[in-house]
Amino acid sequence: MANILIGTCGWTDRALLTSGWYPPGHRDTEGRLRHYATRFPLVEVDSPYYALPTVRTTTHWAERTPDGFRFDVKAHSLLTGHPTRPSALPEDLRAHPRDDALLTELWTRYAEALDPLRRTG
Repeated sequence: MANILIGTCGWTDRALLTSGWYPPGHRDTEGRLRHYATRFPLVEVDSPYYALPTVRTTTHWAERTPDGFRFDVKAHSLLTGHPTRPSALPEDLRAHPRDDALLTELWTRYAEALDPLRRTG
């Protein structure tokens, strides 16, 4: 039988923040992710749908979670064919025509940004 992993949509969800689920002392993003990862093996990350994450950001995510922790990362809106504001694109791609070359470049950058997560499990 396949493993089923259970998690939530993010570690900064408003309901988690206001419910008292996080213990005192876990008020910043780093502390919350570290605590979350002790309770769940998986988290959905929806922020990349709105803007590409940086390698620095995903490296921090990977460093703050144990080996084997999983990130279910949403694809960027342009990669899924949804309407995308120019401000959601990297600055150097905003004036680029919306064509296959743009999608290829966006996929490349998306994959590079997620590489730290891929390396950790």
